[in-house]
Amino acid sequence: MEAHFVHFLEGYDETTAGKVRRGIVVVAVMLQVDNKEDALQSLEDAIAATNSSDKKVELHEYSPSVMLPNDTTTFFRYEGEYCSLTTPPCTEGVIWIILAEPRSVMEEELNFLRQHITTEGKRLEHNFREVQPLNGRTVYLNRELKEKLG
Repeated sequence: MEAHFVHFLEGYDETTAGKVRRGIVVVAVMLQVDNKEDALQSLEDAIAATNSSDKKVELHEYSPSVMLPNDTTTFFRYEGEYCSLTTPPCTEGVIWIILAEPRSVMEEELNFLRQHITTEGKRLEHNFREVQPLNGRTVYLNRELKEKLG
């Protein structure tokens, strides 16, 4: 499973950002089961409150950084005409950043997410899209370079 953080260019929203170049950036974080950390604990009430509805919930004491892995300097990046959101309407022209290091979560947390009902009445499990061809896109790897000087 993975988490997507979808960002819109300032002054735009989900209905208008796809109409401008570089209007949408998605940061993807892979989730890996490790029963030592409870990364989703602070989100459980908000997730439960939005179950099977399009209701929005304000989170005052939440920082999205709790969902990030320790290493945020190593990632893959790609963009282009055929880079799109993974959910309808699959808006194209998206910049994708995929963090290389996964975020550890507890099995119970993943099971909780899998039970969530979306506004379309579907569970979050198996909501993936098939891997798409590169269509001429270049995938870049960014990593911190540590040199020994001296």
